[in-house]
Amino acid sequence: MSSQQNLALVSGASRSNNAGIFAVASIAHEVNQPLAAIVANSQACRRWLSADPPNLDRGRTTLERIIRDAHAAAELVSRIDGLFSRGGIRARTSVDINQVIDAVWQSMADEIATKNIRVAFELDPDLPPARADRIQIQQVLTNLIRNALDALDTVADDARSVQIRSLCDAAGTIRVEVRDNGIGLTEFEQIFEPFFTTKTHGMGMGLAICRSIIESHDGRLWASPNKPGGTTFVFTLPVHASDAEALRASHEVK
Repeated sequence: MSSQQNLALVSGASRSNNAGIFAVASIAHEVNQPLAAIVANSQACRRWLSADPPNLDRGRTTLERIIRDAHAAAELVSRIDGLFSRGGIRARTSVDINQVIDAVWQSMADEIATKNIRVAFELDPDLPPARADRIQIQQVLTNLIRNALDALDTVADDARSVQIRSLCDAAGTIRVEVRDNGIGLTEFEQIFEPFFTTKTHGMGMGLAICRSIIESHDGRLWASPNKPGGTTFVFTLPVHASDAEALRASHEVK
């Protein structure tokens, strides 16, 4: 066997090995998100029930979030099992992105309040639905908001803020922005590479998975710096086909 053939075999094995590592890390990251939410909400629930007197209303609300996140974890495992056992792809449906934003926000509300972070929303009330896998888009938003919260750890308590915005442009593209006033970034393309991280913990898979998900939906995901500081993450999604024609027609009339 020639040296070139040996090199090709090694290269192919390396690519296969890297793909396997990426797949396993992706699955671990996907399942970890709802499990992390369950842990955070369990701690919050214990705090509400340990209060004097116990805050049963907040405890009940937090318990409902735990149940919801447990169902989300079960659905993720079921979807992953389906991909491996049947080679199937989860059907994409009409998804209200504003509702997904609200669901993610609600799942992190206690943590956000504990960290004294101000969150401002600018959501287009007329935003058309996207054609998407709701669970995957929820994963993306959870990751982007999580990164925004982490970026605020070194910011003074009374100055921490996150802005979440949704809109639809004339081209019929849904756009979502997550903006923070944290420490900011410099490696704006490197952060989307697998296993690259600026954090002391984590696998460096979150943003790589997010970009892979968005691009599989025919969208884009990127980051840009804010002035005087912080980062804005932006992703786009196409409008659901049944609404795209009506949207184009409305712009033509205008």
